[in-house]
Amino acid sequence: MNKVGSVLIIEDEVHLAQSIYSTLSSAGYQCQSATSIFHHFKEDYDVILLSSKACVDRCELFVRKNARAIIIIMSSFVSEDGVNRPLKAGAKDYILKPFKMEELLRKITYHRSYQKAIERASMYEKYLDFSAQNCEVDVHADHSFPLILQSHAQIGADMFVLNYARLHDFYLEFFSLKNLEDLPKQPKCSKHSERSCIAYFTHLEVLSLKERERFLSTLEAHNAIVSFVGQESLDYANLLSLESSQPTLSFNLLSIQDYEKSAIQQFSASYTDTELAKRLGISRKSLWEKRRRYNLPRKPQVEA
Repeated sequence: MNKVGSVLIIEDEVHLAQSIYSTLSSAGYQCQSATSIFHHFKEDYDVILLSSKACVDRCELFVRKNARAIIIIMSSFVSEDGVNRPLKAGAKDYILKPFKMEELLRKITYHRSYQKAIERASMYEKYLDFSAQNCEVDVHADHSFPLILQSHAQIGADMFVLNYARLHDFYLEFFSLKNLEDLPKQPKCSKHSERSCIAYFTHLEVLSLKERERFLSTLEAHNAIVSFVGQESLDYANLLSLESSQPTLSFNLLSIQDYEKSAIQQFSASYTDTELAKRLGISRKSLWEKRRRYNLPRKPQVEA
């Protein structure tokens, strides 16, 4: 269960401290109050509300010692000792007395959200650094768009695109080709200019040849990357194979699409559509749709 957070209130004005304690407790925070920084505090706090009058001359040292916490200075006026020095030492913000509790809550919520966003971004950066170590294809190289990526697994294409966008300072918009009806008519980014954005389309392999050609023709002059998972030979001018970045196995690992094609091609002559659909774990209608998608007409059965 995620707690809202713990707050230490250091305030020598008793009525103000009680009011803050009551407001934050009602909002779900676990609170503790003290009148000065010289109390013995047993735990680390997510937020510390620090009165400038309670600091005396050791405020900067206290702020540095509690650098992990979000420290907000509470002061009646802006001064060098009471506000500016604590901010330089690492305090995140200040609020002038008298203040409304809604304003204090807003500041706490903002800084906690910002801190979580920074921590999450740092985690993603570490993950991308880790994934880039196992990528044999150079993500630093410049590529022309639109670019087709071919790989054995979707994760390989995804990791390449994420690292490429990060290193070249592109913003990404994500689209899936599994539902063509849901795609925008133009692959435009919602909040960024075309020059700083890449539209990333996955699952090109699910489209028929005609659907692929029709779709790719709409991408001309756009910053777009399209992933194709499978071993099928592709004839596109701007194609980048990521096979070398995939683990080398002692056997050929087929994608689901390649497996379906192979099974339908191999067993259509030996089984009826009802039997083949049952062995593949799909319905006859789904089998018919896959024949049409992969351009695999029904073959005559071989008599025993």
